Amino acid sequence: MKIALLSTPLTTPAGGERLTLMLAVELEKKGHEVEVLTNEADRNRCFPDLIGQVRLNVVPGPIGHLPYPLNHILPFYKKFFGMRRMGKEVSKHPRY
Repeated sequence: MKIALLSTPLTTPAGGERLTLMLAVELEKKGHEVEVLTNEADRNRCFPDLIGQVRLNVVPGPIGHLPYPLNHILPFYKKFFGMRRMGKEVSKHPRY
């Protein structure tokens, strides 16, 4: 089965990010074709051992990249519009 997982930015090591990556890895082990879509990723900071095992598709958000302190000041807007854009991206591709 082809599965797309939409994730908030994978820039900091936190619980939700870890669960998304672990779910993708486990689904791949069961033979599914999994792709994680996010609007930002830091492969060196956010669970590098897990993020290296998944197929990652970075769909840039409309606000763009903000440096670390600033990306926590506007988290709601950045995540909302980023997730909205990823939803539109997924709806364009019948592969999921």
